[in-house]
Amino acid sequence: MKTRIILLSALFLPFLLFSQTNPEKPVESKIDSVTVFLEGAQIHRSGQLEAPIGRSKWVLKGLSPFIDPQSIQIKTNSELILLSANHRLNFLEVEDKGAMQQEILSLQDSIQVINALVNTLAEEEQLLKANRSIGGSQTGIKPEDLQTVNTYYVERIKAIRLNTLAFQKRITAHNVRIQQLQNQLQQNKKDPEKASGEVVFELECKRAQKAQIVVSYIAGQAGWFPLYDIRAKDVNSDIELVYRARVHQSTGEDWKQVSLTFSNADPSASGALPDLQPWYLSFNQTYRQQPSAYYDINPGSGAGGQVNGRVMDRQTGEPLIGATIMVEGSTIGTVTDFDGNFILPVPPNGQMLKITYVGFSAVTQPAQPFVSVYMDSGVELSEMVVTAYSRGDKSMVAGANQSKSEKYTVPTTVIENQTNVSFRVDLPYTLQSDGEVYTVDLTSYFVPAYYEYQSVPKLDESAFLIARITDWDQYNLLEGEANLFFEDTYVGKSILDVRYLTDTLDISLGRDRNVLVKRTKVVDFARRRFIASNKVESRSWKLEVRNNKSQSINLLVYDQLPISKQNEIEVTAKELAGTQPNPDTGELRWSFNIEPRGKKEWTWGYEVKYPKDRELLLE
Repeated sequence: MKTRIILLSALFLPFLLFSQTNPEKPVESKIDSVTVFLEGAQIHRSGQLEAPIGRSKWVLKGLSPFIDPQSIQIKTNSELILLSANHRLNFLEVEDKGAMQQEILSLQDSIQVINALVNTLAEEEQLLKANRSIGGSQTGIKPEDLQTVNTYYVERIKAIRLNTLAFQKRITAHNVRIQQLQNQLQQNKKDPEKASGEVVFELECKRAQKAQIVVSYIAGQAGWFPLYDIRAKDVNSDIELVYRARVHQSTGEDWKQVSLTFSNADPSASGALPDLQPWYLSFNQTYRQQPSAYYDINPGSGAGGQVNGRVMDRQTGEPLIGATIMVEGSTIGTVTDFDGNFILPVPPNGQMLKITYVGFSAVTQPAQPFVSVYMDSGVELSEMVVTAYSRGDKSMVAGANQSKSEKYTVPTTVIENQTNVSFRVDLPYTLQSDGEVYTVDLTSYFVPAYYEYQSVPKLDESAFLIARITDWDQYNLLEGEANLFFEDTYVGKSILDVRYLTDTLDISLGRDRNVLVKRTKVVDFARRRFIASNKVESRSWKLEVRNNKSQSINLLVYDQLPISKQNEIEVTAKELAGTQPNPDTGELRWSFNIEPRGKKEWTWGYEVKYPKDRELLLE
């Protein structure tokens, strides 16, 4: 037995000696640059260390807990060999949320006890006041007894009020402390996992030297969405298209005076080409097409409008701050605010929302005008390890010294890579890890446009100004929310949807109140008559347009002719004012140029014949 113990000791002795003589040494580092993807961000850090001869172990502290371990890259001097790199989580510095909640409960209990004491003192004071008169109405009182009673009364009332004041001060102090703890708990909701990330790496060095270390990794809880300002001075000027980024980050690391790059790449998406499988036909089998990125939903849903919603933890009911909501198949998205609420504009065919939050299972659900999203805890944060072997030279990124302010126009450089486009901001920025959404100007274009007014008076008697842009693909646009300005006036919001292979991009600049459109039913032509076994109903409509602007306009007016789906129903156009219906949709289009202060009016109509014993609903 003694021999076995000695043998085991001899085996473990080198490891014990190595662990004692090769402790982890901290490396001071700073963030130089960040590349923000649509989901996630690649963070680049740099630092210096004094590498001794032989093996040494180093640790980078205070990193994001949301690091993808497979993305870690470490580069150093060519004379150093990187043996391994491990990513881990440090829970030792976690604030004790349970202790804070327990302290709040203890303080609230103490306040209840103090209030009970205050109430007891108040009742004693009332009792003293009620018994100030001593002796009966028929019995006198000695002067010395009166003085004694009076002294006792005054001293006791004084003591009661002083004690009450002291108790009230203690209640105030307790309430202040409770408020502080509650504020801290609310703040902690922005970083649900308070653990910090660390990267431990081991180096082999043949000679002692100073070495530069560059570390990069991809962290979650960050991203950006496109945002546009579309400005049109008048219908004779080019459009100014301001390209912006709405960026958010809750990585657990503050980005202080860093170089920012915004990329339309998505490192989380699979890069593998899909593989077509054989498609076998057989009887009694229904072919079901693979779902696309867009889905049909019922009329009246959030499609083509605005979605208001809230994201909450299903287990606790608490709001999730900084959760990401995306229109599936697009780059249109937003994040939840401090109360878990969000507002998201949705294009007409963006009917599915994808909600993600680190540590929770992703949720996909239809876009409705009002949605409540409950998320379940998914994979919890745990220790993750990655091993890497690399060495090479690294050009250090110069630290940025200038200050930044969001929403300032800053110079940017557009970089077109083989598979993505990046916008590098040429001034340093500071973004706190607070989940707030910041707006950064990327670039702006002056785009030639053809302006045209369009109206669908059957649905809305308004004229909408449409800017039509050709060759728009050269501007590297992504779909996103757009703020509209016309003639130096804010006219509303829209969606810039660039997902379709069309030659012309139409941008709606909103309603123009100086162009009036009216659609009126002509009563004299709305009649019904009988021919043999059929009924014939006639309808006629008068369209009027007035241009109250000081310049001429191009106007396109839409209406529709009903289409028959049955042989017993016949639709005949009687008067179409010079246009022809689309045979598939029945769409009617009239295009005019209307002079300043000019007016245009025309009528059109149709007849419908169908069996007289049937009922048909017409306008």
